[in-house]
Amino acid sequence: MIGIRNIVSAIVLLFVSLAGHTQSEYKAAYNNGKTLFKLEKYTLAMEAFKPAMEKNGVNPYAPYASFYYAVSAYRSGYKPLARDMFIQVTEKFKGWEFENEAYLWTALIFFEDSDYYPGLRYASKLLGKQLEKDIFRIEKKYLSQIESMTILENLYNKYPKDKALALVIIEKIDTVPLKDKNFELLQLISESNDINIRSGIVPKESVKKDIYKVAAVLPFIYENMEASGFYLRRSLVVDLYTGIRQGVEALKESNIHIALYAYDTKGDTAVTAQLLQDSELSGMDLIIGPLVPGPSRLLNDFSFKNKINIINPVSNNAEVIANNPFSFLLNPSSVTIGLRGGEFAVENLADSSSNKNMIVYYGYRETDYLMAEAFEKVVQADSFRVLSMKRVHRDSTEMIFNHLTMKISVRDSLGNEVRDKEGHVMEELLIPSDSIGSIFVATLDYKIATEVFSAVADRRDSIQIIGHENWLKDKTANYQYIQDLGIWMIAPDYVDYSSRRYQQFENAYISKHHITPSEFVIAGYECMLFVGNVLARFGVYFQNGLNKEIITGVGLREKYDFRFSNDNQRIPIIKFEDLNLVIQNILPEYQ
Repeated sequence: MIGIRNIVSAIVLLFVSLAGHTQSEYKAAYNNGKTLFKLEKYTLAMEAFKPAMEKNGVNPYAPYASFYYAVSAYRSGYKPLARDMFIQVTEKFKGWEFENEAYLWTALIFFEDSDYYPGLRYASKLLGKQLEKDIFRIEKKYLSQIESMTILENLYNKYPKDKALALVIIEKIDTVPLKDKNFELLQLISESNDINIRSGIVPKESVKKDIYKVAAVLPFIYENMEASGFYLRRSLVVDLYTGIRQGVEALKESNIHIALYAYDTKGDTAVTAQLLQDSELSGMDLIIGPLVPGPSRLLNDFSFKNKINIINPVSNNAEVIANNPFSFLLNPSSVTIGLRGGEFAVENLADSSSNKNMIVYYGYRETDYLMAEAFEKVVQADSFRVLSMKRVHRDSTEMIFNHLTMKISVRDSLGNEVRDKEGHVMEELLIPSDSIGSIFVATLDYKIATEVFSAVADRRDSIQIIGHENWLKDKTANYQYIQDLGIWMIAPDYVDYSSRRYQQFENAYISKHHITPSEFVIAGYECMLFVGNVLARFGVYFQNGLNKEIITGVGLREKYDFRFSNDNQRIPIIKFEDLNLVIQNILPEYQ
């Protein structure tokens, strides 16, 4: 790391021709120290180097002996002595060819001692690119250990151009709850250090056009194949595309013009690969689709290679994005849903009098597990205790009821069964009444949810339930029952059906198609309105604009938040009040 071999070579080349009695003595002392150094006898090496450290006009070995003395001191465990000697080397031998190595060692020792300000000061003195990777790695390692954002921000105020520090702060901000994210600092850091939060490859110049080319790449002929967590029916795709087309018509009324192109993947990877050979597709400004996994992977690679934004209008699977800065989910990912749900629980269930014991049930899909895991991390990082986290398959949902309502015999202090006056053995809940404060149900499957409802109702205690709005789409959903249980529902694609905006959309759709719009018509319409508006406002690389602000008033949904994220971070939490759905987390504008 420090380039000791290079130093040795330089000494040989530089002083091979030097002669003279005094120089010979310095040379002998230096070589003796070097021999002991190579034998890892560092304490003896320190003593041997001392005679050769004298700075005068006839001793060319002084900086090298001083440097090796400092390294020997470090490896002997005398870190303060080593640090002071490295500092002396940088001050006494200005312009020395290995001055940068001395700065590097000095910075390292300060960082190891958690003395960050002088560590950054000496790191900033390094010139050139030779040791750039080494100092970056050192800074990243030790600065990442700082827990306090206040300390990091103070360091940034002092060293705003330090890239390692900038990246550590960005990563740290990324881990905090949405309400605590300092978006202004993120923007300032990314601009001052020329760091593009979205992987650094999205062009900064975002072209605006009179007409935007949008490709709907969908499996128009595709039936009865499970994909992305639901059965993909042909009617689904037709509804989605119909909604997209109606969105194009609505945008035209706002003087936003979209040229819509349709491509049929047939849900087949080979067909999709053939489509991608079409030069027309590489000229698109945006791609909507493609819904199913095989084609999705191909389109994602195509999007990345050709720097074309792509958006999935229905998925909540983060794998669809796959670290592609040009790939977006219109909806929040399962992880984001879990995070926001956890934050809501912490904000609303965390007063001193509340029961902070929780149980988490999650469904059989991978996205359910990711949702549950994210939720668990947030609540346990606060003051909640997740007593158990159980996976439930829809064919064995009775395990939830059994888990929550199982009873055992009441026993006295001697372990004997207690009986009532009639001689019956008395029973009590295995999980005692009121010992659980809340349950999070991480699944879209209403069948799993109903088992939780039944068990909580049977227990007759004060358990609160947090779940998912998708339950309301089930034909058997009992809204009154859900209201009576006081269930909170995370609602990533919530639309207020009583709003004037929705009523106008629905009336126009019924007038044209003589049927009420399905959820997939709504999804297609909403997706087209969103992308059309952000294209018109920010240009083809709209993510540059999305980084900076929340988007409101562009569709049927309340808000969109894609700040430094490729899935929507804004998620309403809803609850029935007088059988009307009401948003429970009305957030301030910064959220």
